[in-house]
Amino acid sequence: MGWSLLVEETETCDEYSLPHQVETCTSSPSSVANKFNHNASERHRRKKINTLYSSLRSLLPLSHRQMKKVSIPATISMVVKYIPELEQEVEGLVKKKEQLLLTNSVSPNHNYKQRSQSNSANCVVSTTKLNNCEGLLQISSYYNIIPLSHILHSLEQLHPNSLSFLNASSFHTFQGTVFHHLHFQVGKCWRLEWDEIITAKLLSIYENKEQVFSSNIHYLKQ
Repeated sequence: MGWSLLVEETETCDEYSLPHQVETCTSSPSSVANKFNHNASERHRRKKINTLYSSLRSLLPLSHRQMKKVSIPATISMVVKYIPELEQEVEGLVKKKEQLLLTNSVSPNHNYKQRSQSNSANCVVSTTKLNNCEGLLQISSYYNIIPLSHILHSLEQLHPNSLSFLNASSFHTFQGTVFHHLHFQVGKCWRLEWDEIITAKLLSIYENKEQVFSSNIHYLKQ
């Protein structure tokens, strides 16, 4: 009886441990697969981040040897310092461009008119004839008091069938100056006087807007 009892207890222990072993074997491949996927995703994420930092580092004024030695924190620090320097450089180039436009105003094919207001919304309009049917229009003002869409709509109303815009773009500086660049084409019936008409129209639009701007400021100060 004692021997058979021992065998029975041993069998009972084997039956109890078997499900645990089977469960461990069946769950182990899933855990390994999840861990493998996690590691693969993490490697992909780190590779992507390193690529982005490498691209950011390539924008800095560094030599090829210096790029390899710059760490990620140093890259961020240099970028934060470099961006304001670029902003100042862009503003300097914009001022040089304005001076060049003013210098070229003596050209017979270049009509340059400037109107200064007493408030902060000064406007400068420059028209340049490329040929008999194409021209460039450059507008600079402080703060975007007149959207580009409103300017296009107002000019199109002058000669709906004789004025078409080929390209239009805007540029904002960090000091609040807004530049609009328009490339347009005029019809035969409007080739002689389009520059004077467009300049007068734009100055009139800005003058009216500046009066509203000044009235609002005066109202707020009361």
